[in-house]
Amino acid sequence: MRQAQSLARGSFMKVQPLKGDRAMQTPPLPTVGRDRPSLATTPVQLRAMLGALTLAVSACGGGGDDGRPAPASPVDAPAPERPAVTRPGPDNTGVPAGTRLVASGPLELTTPDQVIDGLDVVGCVTVKAPRVTIRRTRIRCDAYYPVEVMDGASLTIEDSEIDGSPSGGIATSGIAFRNYVARRVNIHGTADGIKADGNVVLEDSWIHDLYLGPDDHADGVQSTGSGADVTIRRNFIDIVDHGKGHGGQPNSVFQIGTEWGSNSNWTIDSNWLYGGGWVVHADAGADGDGNRVVNNRFGRGVAEGNGDTYPGYGPLALYGRWTTSGNVWDDSGAPVEP
Repeated sequence: MRQAQSLARGSFMKVQPLKGDRAMQTPPLPTVGRDRPSLATTPVQLRAMLGALTLAVSACGGGGDDGRPAPASPVDAPAPERPAVTRPGPDNTGVPAGTRLVASGPLELTTPDQVIDGLDVVGCVTVKAPRVTIRRTRIRCDAYYPVEVMDGASLTIEDSEIDGSPSGGIATSGIAFRNYVARRVNIHGTADGIKADGNVVLEDSWIHDLYLGPDDHADGVQSTGSGADVTIRRNFIDIVDHGKGHGGQPNSVFQIGTEWGSNSNWTIDSNWLYGGGWVVHADAGADGDGNRVVNNRFGRGVAEGNGDTYPGYGPLALYGRWTTSGNVWDDSGAPVEP
């Protein structure tokens, strides 16, 4: 469970366009009596009147055909600072501290718009209805998929914990497969963190301490292709062997394949990515487009569990159409080369 904490936020400065420091004055027109201009009756008077009108328009800044002053020139403003983001971990993911949980067995959710809040689930959760919400819930599953979203269903899960370790290495991934949003979720004890095969958002979450069975090659986020509209942002995905697994070998933080087709509109943004041979191993496929890997922080070091250096090969192995920018090594801030 997590402890309450404040999230540091950056500040933004709004710069207003500067105004002129001199008042614009219009020369007075010659008048008869109090309120109307005189009529020119000689060439000299006409030239004087036209000269006064020219000065008046010039003093108003030129303007357009409608007589309004021209807009002030824009002032270059400094780029706003990016807001500070706290790395997800035990204090800001999972069930909030102080939440009282009610014991529950396995759940099969078949009611549209159903809300589950504050349960301690021993067993797995199967979502079979649209727009289901799970909040502040711990799920400890001893089977293949701790949380599975079936065809035609959709899920939002927030401030929850998914623990696959009771399965002894059977649990394949914390959440599968598509049509879900996961926020501030603590996922551990599964072979893969999540399966993301389309219409998935994972943000502000912590994937860690994957359960490495003898033949497992653990991935933080895995897709076997034909995936579209997947957003992974501001997460800490750590597949390093910290000595809590049971053999096996961490594979990639992202393993995005094309077995079932091309991948489009993937956004991997502002995450902390630790471990694996290739940290991001991703193939867009022949028709994939709109894929981005930007502003991420890549970890490197030696795993205490097995003594391997990570990453084993490098940070990025990208195939097809991918855009990269702003990626750095977490320990130094040095740019990560694509």
